[in-house]
Amino acid sequence: MYPFYRLCALVFALVLIATSTIPTFAQAKPLNQEDPRLRDAKTYAANYSVDLDEAVRRLQLQDPAGELGVELATNEPDSFAGIWLQHTPDFRIIVQLTRGDQETILPYIENGPLANLVEVRISSVPLAVLESTQKSLLPVVQNLGVRVESGINVVANRVEIYVLDRKRFDAALQAANIQLPDAVEVITVNELSKPAADIYAGLPLSNGCTTGFTVRHSSGVTGVTTAGHCGNTTTYNGKNL
Repeated sequence: MYPFYRLCALVFALVLIATSTIPTFAQAKPLNQEDPRLRDAKTYAANYSVDLDEAVRRLQLQDPAGELGVELATNEPDSFAGIWLQHTPDFRIIVQLTRGDQETILPYIENGPLANLVEVRISSVPLAVLESTQKSLLPVVQNLGVRVESGINVVANRVEIYVLDRKRFDAALQAANIQLPDAVEVITVNELSKPAADIYAGLPLSNGCTTGFTVRHSSGVTGVTTAGHCGNTTTYNGKNL
């Protein structure tokens, strides 16, 4: 039989070994059964074939991922090219930079909930440049007499112009002697957006965020887009979104 002090030492050593192998991923905080996010977690778990705890953990990482994006956009504007969550084949937070590597973002994530979850990819155009390109280009193409809409495709690292009739749009560009920048892609779509509510981008929300585009889920549920760091308890004029 081991003496008591040797048994304690052995148990302590085993605890050290066990805890040293635990990943530093954030642990999910349990959700109350009345929490509307639980419904989202159940849907996520079914869609991505993970258990409910893992689904909750992943959804709770949206806020720190959004906060990381804000920090990088503020502190690394010349190289930050966007951030998004990858759900398959494995769950990662993808940060796109025009230069740098994993060491560039280490100060932003070490010892935090995103440690060991962030993957850096290299792209060509900073997000700030895409945003300024879209801002300056959109009024120009909107004056061509052809209805257009626009978005920024962060994953593809480009500004997108959406049109119904590509030939008509190209002819209008040529007549106006307009050359689109390399980071702009024209995409033909079946339909453009239709007004659905008296809500538009830029309206103030309860947590200091603002509204984005109005959206409609395939199930018919309507809503608005916001930044990833805005959270899921946002209200507008006292009403939950």
